Amino acid sequence: AGFQRGPSWATSFGKAQETCTAVERRPVSPPDAERPGLACAAGNSAMHDIDVPPTSALDADHVCRLHGFVIDHEFGETPIGSHPSPLWEGLTHLGTQLWLDTGDLQAAEGVWCEEFSALTTNNSLLNAEVQRGVYDDIVARADQELDGLDSETRVLEIAFVLNAIHGLRLIDRFGGQVSVELHTDLADDVERAVFYGQRLFALAPDHFLVKLPLTPAGL
Repeated sequence: AGFQRGPSWATSFGKAQETCTAVERRPVSPPDAERPGLACAAGNSAMHDIDVPPTSALDADHVCRLHGFVIDHEFGETPIGSHPSPLWEGLTHLGTQLWLDTGDLQAAEGVWCEEFSALTTNNSLLNAEVQRGVYDDIVARADQELDGLDSETRVLEIAFVLNAIHGLRLIDRFGGQVSVELHTDLADDVERAVFYGQRLFALAPDHFLVKLPLTPAGL
């Protein structure tokens, strides 16, 4: 099916930190002379080891253009000032990391404090933003970048763009780590799941934690 507001999304894999580390280390496929790593991210070594899977309709040019589309986007987010919270302070002193389970910027702003270290988004939460029309212009512009590609590839790429841009907005606003999810269509596809996970991770290696579907392929 083509891209639509409200697609079916993946169940997240809870051990996001381990997943992110695995995605960083693991190549999509053995390197060869015909499929070199991407060279589109100057100064970003995480992009150089990414290969386009042979099963993908994308080529390196498409991937580089979409990467540039994301990083060139003006987010316009002002970093939020945080304050300590006596309510949560005791938990952090015990070594607990507190994550705020929302991707809604306005909702998060009302409760964010120094004790929170990350926000966890999922594609259902992101879809709520899409339903409100927040990203209509971005969807239209990204679709133009994907002209000529099949509908399945467009769905995956637009989902990638939306997850990336929304996650980067959260980073700019709150500064902590942000979990981002892969699309459900990747639930049984190890090679493409790693490919999209690597691309997300490369955008913000110090902030993005990539969640994989809880399937045999995801594990």
